Amino acid sequence: MRHFSPRKTFRGLILTVLACIRVYSRYRRVRPLTRQLLTRDPYSLRGVRKLIDGCAFRIYGHWVKKGEQQNRAALFQNSPKIILLGLEEVVT
Repeated sequence: MRHFSPRKTFRGLILTVLACIRVYSRYRRVRPLTRQLLTRDPYSLRGVRKLIDGCAFRIYGHWVKKGEQQNRAALFQNSPKIILLGLEEVVT
């Protein structure tokens, strides 16, 4: 029969908590921003993606119609969405 040792149990709990904190902080840590990462995939970083979209909307925002058929998201779409196509057929 094993002997219960409160010190070993406490030490095991502390090591478990420290390991969980290490895993969590590694998950939340921001990746370093390099020139290669920006040129390869700029949209993988949320801050850079928001910056690019904001600048693009500031430049091309006057082309976006003010209405229900077209909104800010329409500026960044590669192809029209099915819902918008359905609305156009109903209107015309």
